[in-house]
Order: sequence, then C-alpha cells, then structure tokens
Amino acid sequence: MNCLRYLIKNDLNKELDKLFVTSLLLFKKFDGIICPICKIKQGSSFKGWNKYYCIHTEKKINKEIKEKQKKITDKIFLFTSYQNDQIVF
Repeated sequence: MNCLRYLIKNDLNKELDKLFVTSLLLFKKFDGIICPICKIKQGSSFKGWNKYYCIHTEKKINKEIKEKQKKITDKIFLFTSYQNDQIVF
C-alpha cells in the first residue's frame, strides 16, 4: 500500500511542477506587452517589483491554466479520499 501511495503522490508532484513551469512560461510570453486596459508594460519594474504583471494579465494566465488546475485538484481529492478509506485484509 505504501508504494502505491508513493507513486500517486509522486505523480501529483510532477503534475504540480508542470503546472508551475507552464505558468512561468505564460508570464514570460507576456513580457514586454503593454496592457490595453491599464497601459502598464508587463514584466517591467513597477511599485517596487522587479517584474510586475497587472491583474488583467494575471487573469488571462489563470484562465489558460484553470483546466489543468481542475484536473490536478480532482486527483488530489481522489488521493485524499483513497487515504481515508484504508483497506484492511
């Protein structure tokens, strides 16, 4: 049982790492683009941040990764429910 839990947990960690890398790549994609709403250059220094992205850009990025987040969240709920229902032989 412990090895199965380890494999599931390892798979979830890999998926979370991929999601993080995807979000970083999406932020990098918007570097240098000026937001049409607030007119701030994305990825520039602003308000004390070295790389600042406005809320409009963050919403676009979150919208793009939302489905992947949903799949990972479902897997996490399945994993936690699996841990709670311990099988006794």
